[in-house]
Amino acid sequence: TTGTWTIKELGVVGAEGGYVIPDEYMIPATKTVNITRENANQTTVFEFVNTMDLHSMVVQKLSEDNKIEGITFYAYMPDGNGGIIKNPVTGQPYEMYTTTDENGLAVFNEVPSGVWIV
Repeated sequence: TTGTWTIKELGVVGAEGGYVIPDEYMIPATKTVNITRENANQTTVFEFVNTMDLHSMVVQKLSEDNKIEGITFYAYMPDGNGGIIKNPVTGQPYEMYTTTDENGLAVFNEVPSGVWIV
């Protein structure tokens, strides 16, 4: 049928039904195609790229005895029921470890958006 068509990624089927795009992903842009009699038999390819919304999180260790280097920190994304949220693609839990440098700074890299406990 000719006309203007809008293509939109709905996401994955959510636990409660319907479609959702997980919070850690940026919502892809909607695409539009105009189909006319002249191009009705042509194929139009649309690419939707699921890009994670990633950040860095920095923790600073302070201590009266100045022992701030080599301290390991653990961070995880709680599911609200005592567990850890899992990546919907890999099935791996959202948890990370990092260690402080000589200045007491520990950096978590490529952290998905969400609530984290350190």
